[in-house]
Amino acid sequence: MFCPNKNIFVVKSTDGLLAFYSLDTMTLLKKVHFAKNIGAQDEGFCFSPDGRYLFNIEKPVSSLATELIVYETKNSQVKQRLFQGEQKMVLSHIEYDAEEASYYVLGFIRGDNGVKSYGFVSKRLNNKLIGMKRISDKDFDYIRAYKHLELKGFTDKAIEWSVLKDKELKAIKLSDV
Repeated sequence: MFCPNKNIFVVKSTDGLLAFYSLDTMTLLKKVHFAKNIGAQDEGFCFSPDGRYLFNIEKPVSSLATELIVYETKNSQVKQRLFQGEQKMVLSHIEYDAEEASYYVLGFIRGDNGVKSYGFVSKRLNNKLIGMKRISDKDFDYIRAYKHLELKGFTDKAIEWSVLKDKELKAIKLSDV
């Protein structure tokens, strides 16, 4: 992902590593290893509109618990950890909507039995999620798959391996859900 207003490119690997690269010098600035578990780290991430912060959804300790970590782009240091220890809410994707000047989050809530009860889209305001809107399983599954493809750049290979490979892709902004 390219950082707005800065010549920085960040790569997120599925094994829990962020790599910050300078596009000016074409060099690696820093690697951040953020996960201790071996589960796939394929949740979403985005930059703040000014490029000062990187918001990354992580599973740092367990593949069952997600957190939203805020990094300072200039030094790759953790500024804030949100939803740490949360077991019922699982975050999947975050994006900034410039028209709304807001961050939106896609995720789901686990029921008492430990499995997905329902999906949601919510606004992130300060350190909370507000205006949580429940969505159907069908909509959640489509949006989640679409957002994963979007992060991969809609390449032919990514589409070929996607659950959406035989579907007509329609663009989705989380703020429109």
